[in-house]
Amino acid sequence: MRFDIVSHACMSVEAAGKRLVIDPWLIGSVYWGAWWHCPQPVYDDSIFDADYLYVTHWHFDHMHRESLRHFNKRCHILVPKFPVSIMAEQFRKLGFLHITELPHGESLEMGDGFRITSYQITYQDDSVCFVEADGVVLADINDAKPMPGTWKQLRETYPAVDFMFRSHSPAWSYPSAYRFDEPADAIPVTRETYMEAFRSAASILTPAFAVPFASSVCHPHREVLFENAEMISAFELRDYLAGNPVDQTDVRIMPPGSSWSDDTGFDIRTENAVRDMDAYVAQHSDEIRPWLEELYAVEDDAELKFETFETFFRGFLRSLVLPARPFLKIKFVFVVDQEHAPQYWSVSFRSGRIERHAEEPTDATSVIAVSPAVLDDALRNFIFTNIDISKRWKVQVRRGGLTKHLVACVLIALYEAGYLHIRNLLRWRFVSGIVARRSEVLDYLKLCVAILRRGPNAAADAVTDPL
Repeated sequence: MRFDIVSHACMSVEAAGKRLVIDPWLIGSVYWGAWWHCPQPVYDDSIFDADYLYVTHWHFDHMHRESLRHFNKRCHILVPKFPVSIMAEQFRKLGFLHITELPHGESLEMGDGFRITSYQITYQDDSVCFVEADGVVLADINDAKPMPGTWKQLRETYPAVDFMFRSHSPAWSYPSAYRFDEPADAIPVTRETYMEAFRSAASILTPAFAVPFASSVCHPHREVLFENAEMISAFELRDYLAGNPVDQTDVRIMPPGSSWSDDTGFDIRTENAVRDMDAYVAQHSDEIRPWLEELYAVEDDAELKFETFETFFRGFLRSLVLPARPFLKIKFVFVVDQEHAPQYWSVSFRSGRIERHAEEPTDATSVIAVSPAVLDDALRNFIFTNIDISKRWKVQVRRGGLTKHLVACVLIALYEAGYLHIRNLLRWRFVSGIVARRSEVLDYLKLCVAILRRGPNAAADAVTDPL
């Protein structure tokens, strides 16, 4: 076996005369210009002739259409078989001819002894994959967050993991883009939270080598420049784990271009490592300055129509089960800065009212400021929850509103993924998928009870101490 680190969350694995590529974001930026590679990917055109391609989930830093268009259409596409999913259809639209959906916990043989197993994770549709060949086991956790039942299943199924790949840095906008009327309402999420989550995963799987992964990005867009200070480097993580070691696990930093094989061992390309984030962002920003300036001009001229806003949220509100609405005392207020003045547009979950206001309403759960260009694209393409990932919003949480705000975001994520459409829930695909992941369903029910008893801090604890 041989594997190569290609980019942010992309790796290439070769065994039994076959090549598997995972999560190929290789070109340009994602999330409305907010995310760029740091450092740049390392690959040659042979990657596009891979035999197999596995995509862990639909987020654009993993399923990147511009990159996928370069792959040979005869490549065998592998995607998780989520209970509700349009991933296979999206690949068909891209022209791929051979697509297989992998059920939870089931393996696919890609070559003699070369197999991949997909485990579906979370209500937001993520997955981890285990790749095995020549007696070597790779665990690609990427940025998934398994619940206790799934962690136990993985540990029991793979008692001897050789390499674990996992993220270690913020991939959403909390807490950096959030402000609170009452500071005590904030969930304590710190740099240590992310590093401890990495350590916790390693302590469960006890891999021989733990590789910092899926966190190699920077933010040169003018709205999110401040987010670069929030990023956690692989070197900071390594220092943290040196003081908080995991028995029998060695941390290896593998920048893009690095590889390992059972013949020659590690080939670490230290020259590709980014140690000074500020210097890298400054240099990269200069290199892409014309692209950024063109984007800024387009965004500055963009206009969001209230009808677009109303159509999206009207569809969302209609998808909510009517008896549940009285319990959803949630009101989003959006600050839409266009036509030389801020406008205030609100969505009231309980009453179902979508309104425009001359002044900011006083009964908001949270007040959200976001570029009209970003909001327009997100609403039209049903990717509103990606604004959170992009970090291109500012959220002011009113007193006592954080849990309600997070519940609202979860509900919108479920709506966008199709889980609030009754016809999807009545299909055998959904029922069988949920049954296969019943331990996870039970874990989420337990987490909901814990949140009701202890508040939203219980959610953060579930990530850093999943068992």
